[in-house]
Amino acid sequence: KVYQYASSYAGTNPLSVNGVSVGSTTSSRSTDATKTGTSTADGNGKIIFSFTRESHHVHFSGLDLEVATTQAIITQALGLASRWQAYGGSYGTPTASYGDGLCFVDG
Repeated sequence: KVYQYASSYAGTNPLSVNGVSVGSTTSSRSTDATKTGTSTADGNGKIIFSFTRESHHVHFSGLDLEVATTQAIITQALGLASRWQAYGGSYGTPTASYGDGLCFVDG
C-alpha cells in the first residue's frame, strides 16, 4: 500500500512499480492508501517505486508492505541454489512449504 497525505498542494501523478505502470495516484488530506497491489522483489530483494511528477508536488508519506506467505507463492518463488536438484527414486521431488514463520524444503 502506498500512502500520500497532503495538507496542501495535493495532486495526481503516475506511479510505476518495477518499471510497470500501475496507474496514477492522487494525494489528499485522507490517511487512506492511494494505491494497493502486489509485486515481486527482484533477485536482490528490491521493489522500485517511481513517481512521475505531473502535478505541482509529489507527496509520499509511507509504504505498508506484507510478505506473501501462501504456499503457491512460496513454491513459485523458491529456486534451488548451488545446483541442488532432485535425486529421483525414493527421494521424490523437492517441495517447499510455509508454516509458523518458517520455510520447509523437503525432497
